[in-house]
Amino acid sequence: MSTVSFSGLASGIDGDAVIKATMDARRLATQPSKNTIEFNKKENTALEELNAKLLKVSDVLKDFRSVVGSAISKRGISSNDDAIAITASNAARTGSTTITVQNLAQAATFSFDNRFASSTTALGATGTLNLTLGSGTTQEVFSINATAGMTLSDLVTAINGATNGKITASAVNAGTESNPQFALVLNTIETGLDKGALQVSNDLDGILGTHTLSQAEDAIFDVSGLGTLTRSSNKVSGIIPGVTFELKQESIIPVALSVADDSEKTATKLDSVVGAINDLFTFIKENDRVERIEENGRIRNDYKDLAKSNVDDQVVQSIRDAIADSNAGGAGSDVQIFADLGLTTERDGNYKFDTQKFIEALSKDPSGGEAVIRQFADKMANTNGVIDNYTRFQGSIDQAITSNDDENRRIQDRLDQIEANLERQAQQLKMIFARLEEKTSQLNNQSNAIAGLFNVPSGKK
Repeated sequence: MSTVSFSGLASGIDGDAVIKATMDARRLATQPSKNTIEFNKKENTALEELNAKLLKVSDVLKDFRSVVGSAISKRGISSNDDAIAITASNAARTGSTTITVQNLAQAATFSFDNRFASSTTALGATGTLNLTLGSGTTQEVFSINATAGMTLSDLVTAINGATNGKITASAVNAGTESNPQFALVLNTIETGLDKGALQVSNDLDGILGTHTLSQAEDAIFDVSGLGTLTRSSNKVSGIIPGVTFELKQESIIPVALSVADDSEKTATKLDSVVGAINDLFTFIKENDRVERIEENGRIRNDYKDLAKSNVDDQVVQSIRDAIADSNAGGAGSDVQIFADLGLTTERDGNYKFDTQKFIEALSKDPSGGEAVIRQFADKMANTNGVIDNYTRFQGSIDQAITSNDDENRRIQDRLDQIEANLERQAQQLKMIFARLEEKTSQLNNQSNAIAGLFNVPSGKK
């Protein structure tokens, strides 16, 4: 008679390994969903970089827009740069004027006459030092209290702290290294009477002594057609629209200032625009490819980060349309479109810009060239323009990113539910294996008991 043994079943099955293998097999079905989440994350990263590159194009286009002035850069020309330096923005108009500098604006310098052998020796006096800065509505008063143990260096620190950098105090050695003679010197930061004039009153005269004052002064200059003008600073703007000039020295002979078109500077800036657009196009081409890969006899498609998005394709087409549609709009003009300004399309889809051809074309027809560039810049970089439609809040790029995020959340919710179900199934399988092990153990015990009754060794006939 044979006996039934379940010992192998009770001791030889690794229930945890079986359960894990079962759950891992079922999780394989969720891998495509996980791949979708990862791809969406990569696509969003690429879309954010696309957004940044579009903003770069917008940034290099900003100086060409109508709101800035002319799309053509301007340059200021001075007949005497040593006397007056000039800069001109795109808002400046071509033309000229003359300026004669009578007086330069200057800050105030105030020095006390008493000298000290050391800046760290106690002054030995108490009192208040009152400093009045500026005049009229801009006037400010600062009070510094001196104590008995205060040194000249301490007084310098107190003045600088009280005046918030508007007046600088310093202990200046007016002597030599071997025989130092320190004096307290005050300088105003601002030039001109309104903000730079300085008045000092104190009851420390017995210690600081009398004083020497070089008072602040306004700049005085004559402008052709406007007469004599005064300003508190030597850097002057607002008199000639779009022009800033700096008075550097007095001039007996009038200085001629003029504004002219700067074709070279315009070409350099436009070349930066073309470079930014080409950089954008190159990025899109690199990330919009689908590669066919063969591995172990199997073929699969490798989608780059923007290969499944149509936003990048729309960006490229929008820029190409804006370039093609920009025109001078006037019959008989030498410059009608961008091709007349040296912009051509390469075989790879990028643009090539011939700066020399641009300069030559602009010299022949500055108004036509300016119109083409300005129209393109306005279409691209203005509010509600091409770039803004993609990069603004809830624009095309933002919507695409939000759509991917929403899809990822929905997929993750489903994956979480599946994982929870798998965990419950794993627990159920563990209970089944536990009961199976228990039942097997019972059967083995019964088999051994029966074998003992018939004196038959367990596992033998």
